[in-house]
Amino acid sequence: MGLMIGVGRADITAPVGAHLSGYAARKTPAVGICDDLCATALYLEQGDVRAAVIALDLLHLGPDETDELRRRCERQSGVPAANVLIACSHTHGGPALGLGPGDDVRVAYTDCLFWRAAGALTEARHTARECRIGHARKEALVACNRRERTPEGVILGVNPDGPRPTVADVLAVTPLSGGAPLAVGFVYGCHGTTLGGDNYLVTADYQGVARRFVEGQMPGTRGFFLPGCGANQNPYPRGTFEHARQHGTRLGAAALAAEPTLKDALAKVAKKDPVLRAEAIAMRRSGNRVFLAGTTDESHYYAAAELLRRWGCRWYLPTDFGECIPEMPRLTIGDLDVAYAPPFEIRKYWISWNGDSTGKEEFMRRNFFNDECVPNGHALAQYVSELIPKGKTMFNVPIAEEKTIEHVAKKVSAAFGRGERIIMGMEDGIYQSDSARD
Repeated sequence: MGLMIGVGRADITAPVGAHLSGYAARKTPAVGICDDLCATALYLEQGDVRAAVIALDLLHLGPDETDELRRRCERQSGVPAANVLIACSHTHGGPALGLGPGDDVRVAYTDCLFWRAAGALTEARHTARECRIGHARKEALVACNRRERTPEGVILGVNPDGPRPTVADVLAVTPLSGGAPLAVGFVYGCHGTTLGGDNYLVTADYQGVARRFVEGQMPGTRGFFLPGCGANQNPYPRGTFEHARQHGTRLGAAALAAEPTLKDALAKVAKKDPVLRAEAIAMRRSGNRVFLAGTTDESHYYAAAELLRRWGCRWYLPTDFGECIPEMPRLTIGDLDVAYAPPFEIRKYWISWNGDSTGKEEFMRRNFFNDECVPNGHALAQYVSELIPKGKTMFNVPIAEEKTIEHVAKKVSAAFGRGERIIMGMEDGIYQSDSARD
């Protein structure tokens, strides 16, 4: 058995009346709820090793709270506490936490939160199946450096010239049996501070928007956020829930655009160590989205043509004359998870000298052909011109003699060493020499 992964989810939205964490200036409790907070649990098992990742829509957990949550995860799920990774999104719109005395709402909420998160991990373990994990990196421009330099010194502001993250790392957990990913995670280094200290509504900030965006576009898939190194980064612009929506949508779109498991599927079927080129296509349906991809620009076209072929389209000859397109009132796609690579590197359609080439390019692409070729042609004369016998022609050069072979080898060895393609086809004619070897 390979890598087993399961996903669980629990609602951990704080109640109205809980104090929010992240800004010391806030002195009164939350007055409302803008959006939900979630705990997303990933259970991982391979051989005798069991581990977990708990992604929380919270600002942070202190050491004592982290240890307590790990203990409850072990008690509920059987995953060793030392193997439980806790990751908080760092939203500044989440509740204050703690089990110590002083705030009954805080203590009651924290206790409930821990049991809910542990329960999500238990759910994840019981739903685990054999999966693969894919990774990709996509552009995501959400953050701006907040260490602003002024004549009076560095302040918390806006520094567009400072270093900032420009990409999000995307992880996709997909069952080996096929179908939509169980989970899509995104890692980005930026504070959850789109909303400022004047906000008194519970919110997961842009991270929650990204999670909901992914889940809305990929039904059945759980989205989750893991924080990167973002201590000097704030969302920009910031200050409103609309800004949070824009940033989260941008981050979620980057996660969807990646669909990293397609790359894994292509690599799995593409020919290893090709002589000339390796091509492969992958097609996958995930919820209401269809992903088509190839290993080359031409292969992207092949993938689209293959989908059309599955709907009954055929191209028997170039131009409309050889095209067969069925009339269908409705196009449907069922389960789709296909990766394919042709066994031959060269797949060519050739039209003789005076043939009509109209429609040739489209015909080739729609039938998985390419323009690749093994170097060939009548070109030997340029390498043996010095060996032509006096008063004769290139057709009288003793082709099979050792001296001819050595002569040609000296001429092409440098180009061959540089990896250049070399054509040495014999000339089009009748060869005749005095050599017994010929």
